[in-house]
Amino acid sequence: MNITSIIDSFEKNQKHIDEQLQYLRKLLSKENTLNNYKKIDQSLFTNDKVINFFADNLQLSDSDADVRFCELEDILKIYELLVKYYPDNIQYQEDLIAFVYNVMDDENKAKQLITEAMNRIDSKRNYFKTILSEIK
Repeated sequence: MNITSIIDSFEKNQKHIDEQLQYLRKLLSKENTLNNYKKIDQSLFTNDKVINFFADNLQLSDSDADVRFCELEDILKIYELLVKYYPDNIQYQEDLIAFVYNVMDDENKAKQLITEAMNRIDSKRNYFKTILSEIK
């Protein structure tokens, strides 16, 4: 094993994930049901992009069976885990805040999440300002 093979493996895996997401988008454009998720490699659900896409689409399902499949708290848990494990991904924070505010209708929790996100952003901004001042 060498660095080139590691990099190539990473790129190959990312391409596979992107291809599966494209395939899934195509299936879901015809019919948004959980059955379509059974048609992709189930190991991909350990990937953040896939599980985020899944959470987004669970909210849009057309099927009564899908509605019975999960509760809103399940979708909330997915978004919370994405923020927990990918705290620097601002999109996941935005998705969580939007879900809590728009779907769960919890203004207080949304305000708390917004404050946490803003603090995280401010911390990163200060970090970058420090690096920039060192470069000058």
